[in-house]
Amino acid sequence: MHLDVDKRNMFYYAEKFLITQLRYDCEISVSSRVLDYPNRNKNVVIIHPGINVHRFHREQQPEKYPGLNFLFVGRLDRQKGLEFLVQAIANIDRELLKRYDVHFNIVGDG
Repeated sequence: MHLDVDKRNMFYYAEKFLITQLRYDCEISVSSRVLDYPNRNKNVVIIHPGINVHRFHREQQPEKYPGLNFLFVGRLDRQKGLEFLVQAIANIDRELLKRYDVHFNIVGDG
């Protein structure tokens, strides 16, 4: 994250050193932006976060929770922008949320 911001501060240089200068057998990232920077490591693997929706298809799984279910899984950190998601949910009409039986779950630590 700090490499992608134009602020050259302590966090920028620490992240740059940890990501591009230390030698690793394999470097794994969730973002392909790491490939934009010169790196000592040649074995860089990108694993995009996501869910295999086919494993959770409604026809294959019994429905435990009726209605619309939203799930956030991640580190509870300002960097993730969770406050924007919560504010967006708060802006939705309450009657609409009740009509569609909307559930919003947050799972994480931080």
